[in-house]
Amino acid sequence: MKSLKYYSLSAEEKRKVIGLIREVLSKEEQVLLAIIFRSFIELSSFRDVDIAVYSLNTTLNYLAELAVKIEEKLKIPVDVVSINNLSSKFKQYILIKGLVILEKNPGLYEAPSSQVTDELTLMRKAM
Repeated sequence: MKSLKYYSLSAEEKRKVIGLIREVLSKEEQVLLAIIFRSFIELSSFRDVDIAVYSLNTTLNYLAELAVKIEEKLKIPVDVVSINNLSSKFKQYILIKGLVILEKNPGLYEAPSSQVTDELTLMRKAM
């Protein structure tokens, strides 16, 4: 069985990685918002970079293509998910804990935040 590789980067190296991710995603017309979350942001070591995108194209093929483009640039594994298709709880986690690295339209970050709040309120009322 193949062992998992962990990466550990300095704050400066992480800033460079974030810049490279932003560079790749800013060229993608379909990607309107990008948020890095989980271990890359929260811990000193990580196995991959988790990125949630708010995109006009949410197909698995497109998300996989994005991951490949970023991985080729970074030489670090990347996981790209569509924030459009996540559960309310997971969206909330990403929006609270994540780092917004790209927001093409000012105020776009607030839209998913408001949607999550509304969804969770409705879920609580239904219980």
